[in-house]
Amino acid sequence: MATRACGSAPASPIPTSSSASSTSPWSATAKNRSVTIVITGGGTGGHTSPGLAVAALLRERGVGHAWIGSRDGIEARRAVEEGIPYHAIATGKLRRYWAWRNVTDLAINVPAGMLGALALLRRLRPRAVLATGGFVALPVVLAAALARVPVVVHEQTAVPGL
Repeated sequence: MATRACGSAPASPIPTSSSASSTSPWSATAKNRSVTIVITGGGTGGHTSPGLAVAALLRERGVGHAWIGSRDGIEARRAVEEGIPYHAIATGKLRRYWAWRNVTDLAINVPAGMLGALALLRRLRPRAVLATGGFVALPVVLAAALARVPVVVHEQTAVPGL
């Protein structure tokens, strides 16, 4: 078991840009393609803020990243403000009450968003998808599963769900 001095920072699993070699899979100058992490999530600041924090660390380390989100959610505005490449897809929301929009969202918008996300994932060719939650993450995670892209879920609430 590794030990570290009290107060010292733990080693980062992602090398810093100064320590990454061109052969490292985390290097932005990797041989085959630039490393891209796709971040998805939003609808509220609680789902957007963790993604923005990770994006800042990825940028600091020279790791390519992009965000897939809704057309008009808070993530659309905040990601663009932070200079993160942003791609909007159709999304559907499951409301906690009966509404015809639940039916149309689940039958039309989520599948349309999944197809849009699948096209983006094929174009961006990410090494992983980071999902921070919210209704916009569902079509992207489904598309990632179809494209066999690993998904990392960050859910900071005590019990995930509605």
